[in-house]
Amino acid sequence: GFRDGTVMMGGGADLLHGIALDARHLLRTLRGSVTFAAFTILTVALGIGLTTTVVTIADHVLVRGLPFRDPGRLASLFERDELGALRLPSYPTTRDWRLDPGFRQAFEDVTFVRGDGVSLRVGEEVESSGAAFVSPEFFAIIGARPFLGRLPAPGEFQSGASPVAVISFRLWRRRFGGDPAVVGRAVSIDSIPTTVVGVLPPGSVYPTFAEVWMPIAQYRHQDILTRRGLHVDSRAIGRLRHGVDSTRAAALTRPAGIRLGAAYPAEQAGWLPAMFPLQEEIIGGVRPTLLALTAAAAAMLLLVCANIAGLLIARLTTRSRELAVRAALGASRARLVAQLLTESLLLSAVGGLLGTGLAAFLVSLARKLPPGRIPRAEDLVIDTRMLAIAAVTTMITALACGVWPAWRATSHRAIELLRASSAGSGGMRSDSALRRVLVTAQFAIALVL
Repeated sequence: GFRDGTVMMGGGADLLHGIALDARHLLRTLRGSVTFAAFTILTVALGIGLTTTVVTIADHVLVRGLPFRDPGRLASLFERDELGALRLPSYPTTRDWRLDPGFRQAFEDVTFVRGDGVSLRVGEEVESSGAAFVSPEFFAIIGARPFLGRLPAPGEFQSGASPVAVISFRLWRRRFGGDPAVVGRAVSIDSIPTTVVGVLPPGSVYPTFAEVWMPIAQYRHQDILTRRGLHVDSRAIGRLRHGVDSTRAAALTRPAGIRLGAAYPAEQAGWLPAMFPLQEEIIGGVRPTLLALTAAAAAMLLLVCANIAGLLIARLTTRSRELAVRAALGASRARLVAQLLTESLLLSAVGGLLGTGLAAFLVSLARKLPPGRIPRAEDLVIDTRMLAIAAVTTMITALACGVWPAWRATSHRAIELLRASSAGSGGMRSDSALRRVLVTAQFAIALVL
């Protein structure tokens, strides 16, 4: 065959050889089109990078679910009045619920969490951290298992026990450098020497602001916990029994609300138990944003495809003389399409690799966001599934951008017109119309974004 791969050869080895020749031919032709190549590669990189980043975060938050044992049976507990207003339950109310027969039929157990901030001193450095003071049932209800060390023992939840704490994986990496020797180490929390007994796995964070978990007996404002009318900075969660859905649980727990309303009319009259899936509490606030960002990423990818398709059409117009010569030398339409698609695939592949690198950088930035911005952000990673999605997206982008321009540019009618045209020809009138359509589409998509 010709050195530039004009003649189609048979067999699988010949096909691979032809692709290799196309790649060499592409490198030669791009020497005079550096701006086109750079702009195409960077455009693909931007589209693939942003799309992969958004899909990675959406998959992590919306698809994979919570890293707890059987998270579908975890429920956030509230109180609701007859007008539909919601409030957080107090510690005394949660304890009464836990002992109520209806609650015991509906839930395996119920636990209370008091949120607050603490001052954490490690060496000479001091920082404020979110803390969760939990009742003894907390870790069993969420099904937490320590990444290092252990969880607080039952005796450490008693008043007067030596202060202990469990820390998050994120805090362990940030403040202790990932040192396994942190287990058993004494740190100062609110100026009180406290022993770190364990580290939770990545992502096992509830409430989302917490980086330190301690027994509720260590809470410095015990008088606040006795106030039945205090409904702030607290959480109550329960684990539904097998076979009990939210409707059945609501019916079983309603009598408890009525009894407490009669026993404590000033604080509880008219308020009944209410529950929602724990997952909705954790990700409900970010779901609309992630769905909007996913749609925006899809629109961005369409914008990239329209942009590159327009560039390819314009470039094929400038290569009219070359295509006409190659056709005159005997290159079939399939051979010309194969070469043009090889160029599109190689440019997209380079852009896809750069885009994957951009996505890895953006995901690393997302992992450093403050707690609560993205649920379980410290567990974000571009895994093999996301890499496969990026590769498939790159391939689809290349084909979507390259097939139509290549097919039109190598049609019999186009070749005849190109043979008759000069090197400076502006191409067929229909191609100019198509470019205008693509530009209009880009403006429309950009307006949506």
